[in-house]
Amino acid sequence: MKPIFEKRWIFLFYLTFTFILYLPTLPGEFYFDDGFLLENKFITDLSKLPKLFEGGQTISPMRGISTSSFALTYSIFGWSPFAFRSFNIFLHFVNSCLIWSIVLELLSRTRQVSEHSLQKSTTDQWIAFFVGAIFISHPVLTSGVAYIFQRNGELATLFYLLTFSFFLKGFPQNKTPNVIWILASGLTYILSTWSKEIGITFIAIAIWFDLTLQPREGRLRRIKYFFPLALACIFSLFMAWLTMVNTPILKRTMYGDWGVWANVITQWNVLIEYLKIIIWPSLEALNIDHDYPISLSIMDHKAWLSGLILFCITAFAALARKIQPLLAFSVGWFFIVLIPESTIIPISEVMVEYRLYLPAIGWVLTLVLFLNFFAEKVPNKNSLQIFGFLILILLSCVTWQRNQIMGTELLVWKDAAEKGPLNIRANTAFATFLQKSGENEKALAVFKKAADLTDMKLPFKQSYPMPHNEWGAYLLEQGKREEAKGRFISALKINPRYLPSLENLTRIMEKTPLKNYERDYLAVFQKVDLFPKGHYNLGNYYLDKKEYEKAKGEFLTAIEQDQNFSDAHNNLGTVWGLIGNYQKAEMSFLKALEINPKNSEAKNNLEKLNAMVAGVKTP
Repeated sequence: MKPIFEKRWIFLFYLTFTFILYLPTLPGEFYFDDGFLLENKFITDLSKLPKLFEGGQTISPMRGISTSSFALTYSIFGWSPFAFRSFNIFLHFVNSCLIWSIVLELLSRTRQVSEHSLQKSTTDQWIAFFVGAIFISHPVLTSGVAYIFQRNGELATLFYLLTFSFFLKGFPQNKTPNVIWILASGLTYILSTWSKEIGITFIAIAIWFDLTLQPREGRLRRIKYFFPLALACIFSLFMAWLTMVNTPILKRTMYGDWGVWANVITQWNVLIEYLKIIIWPSLEALNIDHDYPISLSIMDHKAWLSGLILFCITAFAALARKIQPLLAFSVGWFFIVLIPESTIIPISEVMVEYRLYLPAIGWVLTLVLFLNFFAEKVPNKNSLQIFGFLILILLSCVTWQRNQIMGTELLVWKDAAEKGPLNIRANTAFATFLQKSGENEKALAVFKKAADLTDMKLPFKQSYPMPHNEWGAYLLEQGKREEAKGRFISALKINPRYLPSLENLTRIMEKTPLKNYERDYLAVFQKVDLFPKGHYNLGNYYLDKKEYEKAKGEFLTAIEQDQNFSDAHNNLGTVWGLIGNYQKAEMSFLKALEINPKNSEAKNNLEKLNAMVAGVKTP
């Protein structure tokens, strides 16, 4: 095949094209789950890289490779969003080059396998070029590139494509399988899987490839050579299970509280939404935080219609397997890769665009193949190029506009909040960044909206304590103490350990008049499950009134809720001493000093107790 362009010029175009489109995102900040990187102490110390593969330090132990890449970026550039995002953009370019190479190889095989193939040498090169270029410029992939934490998807895709490339070399057309390349594909398969869980699907892609693009003859003999892939798959799954058993994982992705069947039905709808935004990626349809509704019944007209459409697409792919094998393969790619995140497991992130990064390759290839089919119906021999560049221009315009938003966290959440009026998380985040920008009045209005949404108890909506807390802080500034207290209590009902609300509630309660002290504290305890400082304060109130049994009970409760509460241990020791239990008093003082060696009051109390027990009078 004589190239219409030299490879280096294609890659240079891809590189320039990629960085130009993502230029608006480079001045941006870390946002959304990027905060996970900033909080992870292992990322800032390369000597602790092995810890990233032990579980408990990442969303999953199967993301050790991608998290290690963040550590390496930090070791060179520090916490520079520009450097982190630039590396993501570079990965996007590299993936597009691999896609170009793989599509050329697949088109070549299609010509050899199918006498119905419509592609000729020059056309094949244009198809491969446009698949890579559309992958670069597609707006739906912006969250997978500009959103720094989603490098895990890009790295998984990089190793996935390398695995496929090595796999193709391992199974050359009409030749004996090459074991070296097959073993290499097994290694990169592991790297893909340990970058993100979707990598595990490659073995299914390999089987689908054999069913669609390989001759039926010799299939059983070829399948035997899949052993390294099967071994890599089993190894990855076993290691993931082992680390999850030994070390609890920090679950930044929460599981939804709906059933498996409801999730399956909902994902039918989501898959159709994914197809819609890939085929027609309007700026209005793109959102970093889709607030997608849960479908509970197949009788929902949207659910059964989505199921019917998916059935028709699947049937089309099965029927096209013999007459248009590459088209069937590309359709199958899209659905197979989405299996881990869009089938039976109820994940609270029902629909997110960054999940499309790897699956979109299949659908982009499908779109370009259809584009070529229609171009061949047009008399103009350059119709494919005309249509292709026209689509590139349109997609690039949308991507450029989308990246204007993706570069700034405030705009990201403003966009999400405006597109998701019932989205509690988006409205909370938007209000937070309005507040950081100094727009306090606007922030308060959005916090109120988010708090009201929380109070509505909408089904399957995750609640957040922050809106109630910020609203309460505003009310407190206005002198509306009781209303503010109610908001802080509402926040603590959502998250009993939410520190800002605990501190704010403590400030209010410490100003309670003595005549209402006991009544007001006991009333709060009926509504708040975790309030160690409150129990400590009430214990001190009882201690002053010499109601030692009640004081002891409050201090014990405070310690039960916060075992490292040094002052509570100290005051409990005082109560034990006053009621004559000197042994327990000593233990309490010692515990207070163990927690806080600088606790001078506990030190003085211990000295006085020891002197008294020894019969020595102290001044």
